[in-house]
Amino acid sequence: MGSSGAEAGISHEGRELVVPPKIDYHKCEGCKICYDYCPMDVYTWDEDLKMPRVSYEDECWHCGICWMECPRRAIDIRLPAPCW
Repeated sequence: MGSSGAEAGISHEGRELVVPPKIDYHKCEGCKICYDYCPMDVYTWDEDLKMPRVSYEDECWHCGICWMECPRRAIDIRLPAPCW
């Protein structure tokens, strides 16, 4: 089940690329570390599910703090192509 680049937040039509962090909810244990540590407040907390949500993907700097601090490595940080 593939997705197009536009669905994944990737664009090549002269706009800035937005590649949000991805949360693997099969690994996430709801510890709130990504929510608490993100310096850009990319995450919000879903009280009903007791899980983080990527709500402000445009604000992500791809600093990797959420990935480094996640005890389950449930977050995937993908750098936009211009950062390679």
